[in-house]
Amino acid sequence: MFRFRATAVIPLFFLLTLTACHADQKLKVDAKLARTYENLASEVRASELAGTIETLSSMGSRVAGYPGCDAAGTYVLDQFRKIGLEDVKSEPFCISIPVDEGASLEVAGKSYRLHPMWPNLVRTSQLPPEGMTGSLIYGGAGRLNEFDGYDVAGSVVMMEFNSGAEWMNAPRLGAKAVIFIEPETTMRGEAEAKFISIPISIPRFWISKSI
Repeated sequence: MFRFRATAVIPLFFLLTLTACHADQKLKVDAKLARTYENLASEVRASELAGTIETLSSMGSRVAGYPGCDAAGTYVLDQFRKIGLEDVKSEPFCISIPVDEGASLEVAGKSYRLHPMWPNLVRTSQLPPEGMTGSLIYGGAGRLNEFDGYDVAGSVVMMEFNSGAEWMNAPRLGAKAVIFIEPETTMRGEAEAKFISIPISIPRFWISKSI
């Protein structure tokens, strides 16, 4: 005799019902979130966003440990309170940071401000207390053929910041230090290519075009 067992059908039907209900609830939640995002987006004003960027960029370096970092933190806290957020507070903690204590290039009796680049792992762009001397040569974008005719060993090489990882040709040829010239425009990848993840002592600096 053929017997129909319905016990397996009921859980399946129940599962399908739950799945349909869950999908319906998810659609409602997603629609509510979409409306929330739309409302938030409609409140963004390009002029206010530009003002925020201008304010933060006027604070100088915002790397942890520099005055610009503290100023930016205070600004953000004030803005949070201004929009009505409650229980807003800051919590200090200790970290290791590289600190720019000043550097300069002296050529023909004139001094030009330099800024050290990010450390190679834990090795900062540091010079001995007495500084260093050497011939100053221009290395262009750092390609090997741009060093033709130069005695690179023991020299200080100035080159374009937008040189990718080609800048490493200078220390490979014996340069004692590298100074990168401020570009008109650049991108994050160029900056990331100017330091490496092993603690090799290669002093690297940035020089502004507005000298």
